[in-house]
Amino acid sequence: MTRLRRITIALSIGTLIGGCATPQDPDPADVLEALSDFQPSYTSSWSAETGIDLFSRGAELVRASLEAGWQTSMYTFKDSFPGYREAIDYPHNTNRDITWGVQTENTANDRVGEFTTYYHITELSESPTEVTASICKDIVNTEPVIYDSPTRHGYSWTVALRNTSDTPGLPGIVDTDPDNHDPHARRTPDWDVFGTWKITRLTPDSLDTERNVADPACTTWWLANHPDTLRVVDNFTFRPPGTVPGVPRAPQYPEWIGPSQP
Repeated sequence: MTRLRRITIALSIGTLIGGCATPQDPDPADVLEALSDFQPSYTSSWSAETGIDLFSRGAELVRASLEAGWQTSMYTFKDSFPGYREAIDYPHNTNRDITWGVQTENTANDRVGEFTTYYHITELSESPTEVTASICKDIVNTEPVIYDSPTRHGYSWTVALRNTSDTPGLPGIVDTDPDNHDPHARRTPDWDVFGTWKITRLTPDSLDTERNVADPACTTWWLANHPDTLRVVDNFTFRPPGTVPGVPRAPQYPEWIGPSQP
């Protein structure tokens, strides 16, 4: 696992001409490109059903909730998204609908592997004060994995947020190139994506947590991604036993480029 922490200090270099020092300001683009942030050992790749805008304010909040929750669980609050701790009201959280992203789990002995987490938004309802979404999730490792028995491809999730203000805020800068890295993008945003929004639900198994049944739309998505599926049970798809080959990490998409400016 690689954790990159670099602090870059932009210096104005004076050029002595005729005994006078003339400061040379750095190009803002160069400064942005030089900045670095915490680098998880995995990437996240998002998609959505037709008609869902992956870059709306609601979708952005959903993406931030799941990515920050996962990053907190894999590492720490300190190495997660700014504002996420406040969005779940940690450590005073008593909401039983937030069942993930509250505790850190895998920081010891660098146990976080390299993989791509694929997310797919199947439903999204948003207003200036409420956001609710159903999301499918699938993890693909970079190293081969051996399964001794049939194993679920993934889970579906429900994410909900409530705004404490009447203004939803603006979504961030749109990532228009899914295949390439924007030099201004950060793996972990350096601004508070959540703003005045609070997470009210962050729960796996999607719409029916009592029976642990996935959103049916996720079944279609999993089957499309895994044509070798062994069987389908309660809207979950199962891979057959055996070795699943590793796949290189996909590019992070969408990237966290920056907040929109009014």
